[in-house]
Amino acid sequence: MVPKTPDKKLPPVTWVKTPEKNSPNHAETPKNNQGNSTFPVIVCANEWLLEKSNPSSILRKRTKCRVMIELRRNPRQGLNLSGYRDLEMGVKGSTSDWSENIERGDVVVFNLFKRNPSSQEFGVVDAASSSSDDDSVSTIGFRAVDDYRTAPPEVNDGSQWQTKLSVPLSKVNLKLDKSKCLAEFSLGKQKKSVQLHFSNEEESRSFLSFVKSLKSTLVEVASRAIEADRNSMSPSVVSSPIKFLVEIISATDLKPVNRSTSDPYVVVKYGGEKIHTTSVIYKKLDPIWTIGTNSLFVFTLNPGDYYAHEMMFEVRDKETFVAGSTLGQAVLPNQRIVKSRGERIELKLKHLQQNKDAQGFLAVRCRRAKASDIDFIENFDKKKATSRKSFEDFVTPSFGKQRALPVMRKKFVNGIKYHFARPAQENRDSQWLTSEEIDRVSLEESQLWTEVGEGDLGKLYVEVIRCDKLPDMDKGSLIPGDTTDAFVTCVFEDAVVTTDIVKDCTKPRFMPWTRRAFKFHISKSTSPLYVGVFDHDIGPSLHDPIGRIAIPLNKFVSGTIMNLTYDIFDSHQVGNRRKQGSITLRISVEWFSQRKLYFESLQQQDWKNSVHLNSKKNRKHVEFTVKGHTDIEKYDLKTFFSLLNEILEYQNIYFDIIDALKTVLLWRGHYHVYCFYLPLHSIILLIFAMIITEFPEYSMSVFFASIAWFMLACLDNQRQRPSSWAKPPSYPTMLAQFVTNRARPMVIEKHESKEADSVYMNSYESRREGYEAATEEFWDDFNKEGEIMEEMKAQSTQIFKKRNQGVRLKLFQGLLYPIQKILLQICIKLRFISKIVSWDQLYISFWITTSATVLSIVSIFLWDDFVLWSKRVILYGLFGPHMKLLDIFYFKRLDALTDEEKTEIQKERSRRKRNRYRKTFLQVQKKKEDRVKEEAVKKMLFGPEIVVIPDLFTPEKYESVPNHESSAYPLKPQSGGSQLNSNRFSVMDQR
Repeated sequence: MVPKTPDKKLPPVTWVKTPEKNSPNHAETPKNNQGNSTFPVIVCANEWLLEKSNPSSILRKRTKCRVMIELRRNPRQGLNLSGYRDLEMGVKGSTSDWSENIERGDVVVFNLFKRNPSSQEFGVVDAASSSSDDDSVSTIGFRAVDDYRTAPPEVNDGSQWQTKLSVPLSKVNLKLDKSKCLAEFSLGKQKKSVQLHFSNEEESRSFLSFVKSLKSTLVEVASRAIEADRNSMSPSVVSSPIKFLVEIISATDLKPVNRSTSDPYVVVKYGGEKIHTTSVIYKKLDPIWTIGTNSLFVFTLNPGDYYAHEMMFEVRDKETFVAGSTLGQAVLPNQRIVKSRGERIELKLKHLQQNKDAQGFLAVRCRRAKASDIDFIENFDKKKATSRKSFEDFVTPSFGKQRALPVMRKKFVNGIKYHFARPAQENRDSQWLTSEEIDRVSLEESQLWTEVGEGDLGKLYVEVIRCDKLPDMDKGSLIPGDTTDAFVTCVFEDAVVTTDIVKDCTKPRFMPWTRRAFKFHISKSTSPLYVGVFDHDIGPSLHDPIGRIAIPLNKFVSGTIMNLTYDIFDSHQVGNRRKQGSITLRISVEWFSQRKLYFESLQQQDWKNSVHLNSKKNRKHVEFTVKGHTDIEKYDLKTFFSLLNEILEYQNIYFDIIDALKTVLLWRGHYHVYCFYLPLHSIILLIFAMIITEFPEYSMSVFFASIAWFMLACLDNQRQRPSSWAKPPSYPTMLAQFVTNRARPMVIEKHESKEADSVYMNSYESRREGYEAATEEFWDDFNKEGEIMEEMKAQSTQIFKKRNQGVRLKLFQGLLYPIQKILLQICIKLRFISKIVSWDQLYISFWITTSATVLSIVSIFLWDDFVLWSKRVILYGLFGPHMKLLDIFYFKRLDALTDEEKTEIQKERSRRKRNRYRKTFLQVQKKKEDRVKEEAVKKMLFGPEIVVIPDLFTPEKYESVPNHESSAYPLKPQSGGSQLNSNRFSVMDQR
């Protein structure tokens, strides 16, 4: 050891630091905003005066150095010793005493000092000389000097020293070589080493033994602390490194840097080492980081670092970041990490070095990493490629094992035409089937099922059987027999699948051994099934769309197999649609709970479903399946006039109202009872009028009953249509389903009520045409009257004619597109209301009717009391003598306040208002975060192309109704079993 003076050596010392306020060397202890000390309490310290050298240097020049090992404690934690006292040098300096003093939360720091070359042999130690220089490394690396762990160490031997290194003991590794000891320091990515020289081998061994025992004690204390913080961990686990999955969720209310925005990203540090960096989110003050912008990482927590370090998140701005400038920092303690179970943690940003609050918040979450989490992070790119390939196989249509040329798929035997239909068989003749055999075999149960989606409401089974009368989409082809290569795409909620392709056929049959059967998991009862038919095109050219339908599921019941034939059209959103053939599907629905359907319809969907795809070609054919040829959200002149005409069609409601008034007021019979028609609505109206006249206190009850009466009258009108597929179920039927939680299977024969329904529809169309003619006549008369009045106001007929000859409609997109958006919103709202009134939105109409009925009954007994007490509260609450007390104890005191006090009250009100706004904002922010992160995962796994699925509040203009070739019959138990237990393969859904 190096002697301090020529005649005296400095032995190792253990001491307890006792600040003496009246001491001449006493400096004022820094305080935080709450007035508490921010410097650590040094419980114990050992010092050695040695020589050091650079092991990588050739000369190995020795210089004096000082080594100090300190036991630091949070000032808020207390010393927990028997008193504040100095331990006499060498008396209580035994290193074994440290194990008794180390407690939970303590930190041991290894300090290495070098002699200040400009100092005298004896001098006064000041704070500046004790702080770190440019080569020093902070104890924690990221915490400011006001942290209780990072106070500058003091050396009180009369000399002036500079801090060379100050690191946690866990970052120090010692290697003994007789009287020399190699100290290796791990400082993040930097590695430093210093050769310490002792006077003899015994002292070096004693030093090494002390450090090892100290490390062991620290690990033992930290392990017990982790076990206490996380009771679910076993002692064998806490003694080894623990992996945590950490996610950087979002930042909110960041400070704008570039005018009104910022380009933030997050740097994560632990122990001064940068362990993770997110990607930059450009031009956002409320950025959300996702899996595509490096939001996830796996963090390993060593028990020895449990109290030595903390995780810091530093939010930076890309454009303006220079050394030392940040948008804010936030610290996540290890105790919080260990206790977290994946909940959202919001951290207030601060400027740690200045000990000031920064603008904004950072949200993170963490939990213990599972093996699957680690595998996902490490092999994400490989899993992404596998997932995309798997999903692409089911979205992209395939030819299967069909032969390439048309002539190879047909043959004639004894004048009978055969088609190559079956896959490879032992008997090759069985591969060839006639058209009649193909029709019969196509009705057999499917052999292969594709399971997609996720939901707990029920299951939807769909089998694509055939298409008929499809147009020839390959006219002009040079290949003989080359016609439509048909395939079908099904989209339900966030799942999309396609059938195999049937080549060169306008009447394709999808066989049981091909990909044609799909099982969808249902999460929303109001979600429609979208079905699109296409002509396949090879290469980069898009598939030719043929037609589509949207099938609502709310009228389907469990335990029924339905063979449904639909006419397909190029669009269901605008008028002048064209019929493009028909499609036959076999559908069965399995609802887990009939009553749950009604309750689930009351829940609002947070966001629209979406489907991600890997190519523009796939996106286009899925987009047509969902929206049709015409995207009504894009500007188009035909769409503009179609929406305008749709709004004008609602004028016909006027004539419906006139007919309804005639039926009610003129007591026309309409409700069939035995052998005559009863004027039921006229009787109900008379009863309501009598109640309002004779018992006005029941007016509110009559009001609610009128709503229920109106809805039931609309339901009765819709049920006048003979077709069982077009009319909704009766209200007693729905009420029985809700109460008993069961539904009867549907039984509908093929061509049932076909003639009666044709007569009804012809009558309906003729009545509509009469309404349209009457509407046109009304507007013609109105325009003629307007022209006459305009002509009378004009100075002459010549001037009038000249004025109107130059009127022309100029078609400017900038002018018409905003109007088209307004028309679209009006149409969507009118469609939605019309769907409710016509009971197409079955469950919503049911709840409106039921709620109105219940409120009508309740109002009979409670309405008078409600009105009476409302009057009493208003009268006695606003005009009573107690208002004088309000004036004395509130308003007069408020008027007597000074301007400063009023300002403080206003600030407090503003703070409460911000807190209320913050809670509401966080609720919306959490939903937004979930949505953005889900979309990012879909984008990474399935592709960048996105198609948004319309929701309940964007209904289509036309309802898809099965035609009279459809049928329904109860599902047989063995049939259901074979369907559920048949061979199938699973597809990764987009959840």
